[in-house]
Amino acid sequence: MLSTSVILWSTIYGSIGVGFFIYGKRQGDFPTLFAGIGLLVVSFVITDVYLLALIAIALMVFPWLWRRWF
Repeated sequence: MLSTSVILWSTIYGSIGVGFFIYGKRQGDFPTLFAGIGLLVVSFVITDVYLLALIAIALMVFPWLWRRWF
């Protein structure tokens, strides 16, 4: 049984994932594209709200760190 908070946060992170995916695909930015795919998958798979938030935030920071380091 999913709680309301998990459904809400999954929707928010999934929407952000769609934005990352579309931006990454149009710009040819592969780290952003992969982060978007990761956010979409994680929002469907993870049912713990704290783990979902931790992984989603890490995925949203990943493209920025990738550009900074590489």
